[in-house]
Amino acid sequence: MKFENYARPQSFEEALKLLKEEKSSKIVGGSTFLRLNKKPVKLAIDLIDLNIDYIKETDDEIFIGAFTSLRDLEISPIIKNNFGDLFEKALKNIVGVQFRNVATIGGSVYGRFGFSDVITALAVLDCKIDLVEHGFMDLNEFILEGKYKDIIKQIIIKKNNPKTSYHMLRKSDADFPTLTCAVSKTDKIKIVVGSRPKTAHHALKAEEFITGKELNDENIMSAAKLVMEELEFGDDIRSSQTYKEQVAQVLVKRALMEVR
Repeated sequence: MKFENYARPQSFEEALKLLKEEKSSKIVGGSTFLRLNKKPVKLAIDLIDLNIDYIKETDDEIFIGAFTSLRDLEISPIIKNNFGDLFEKALKNIVGVQFRNVATIGGSVYGRFGFSDVITALAVLDCKIDLVEHGFMDLNEFILEGKYKDIIKQIIIKKNNPKTSYHMLRKSDADFPTLTCAVSKTDKIKIVVGSRPKTAHHALKAEEFITGKELNDENIMSAAKLVMEELEFGDDIRSSQTYKEQVAQVLVKRALMEVR
């Protein structure tokens, strides 16, 4: 990866202007995934002067700055007090601690990677993103709509005391996951499954079926089968669609059992 030019804007408006003016410009934070790209970057835009590295809370919401590292998210007392071990489980196998010390939540969300533990965990919460140009947007809408030429300022999560669970399948501890699964339970149950090469999606039929029902073995198995039937997992070099369908059932079953 090579940067031909480098800028440190002093406002979000300046940063967005630079991003839109140069087609091959990139926002750089941890730059962990940019390093996998051999194409030169015409303009690297560094937001370090905009002070968006924080995790803070009010009575109703938690605010996570886009430059917050995955490691800070993983060990934050604020996050753990509100969401249990959801993020600890989701993040602990992402490459290694050194990697998580530099990889940012903003880059992880903006990339919309199909193997993203971060997006799967966030998607089962009442979560929205704060964009410079498009303003506030529900995270799931952002995932489905596609990439915007915009900048994430912060992630905002509503406090509603959910029970949560997270499971995934990896070939090895340091590998990217083949499948990710997160579940949350408040007055509604949310089920999200992520799969390479697809992105994370809500299992809407399964959510509708299981919400309000007793979480007994029979209902959990029925919900897990619905997930397999309604979601597309895709084929890749690691595993087939058929294999992922079977594994997804197991992951969803385990996650639902943990929140009952």
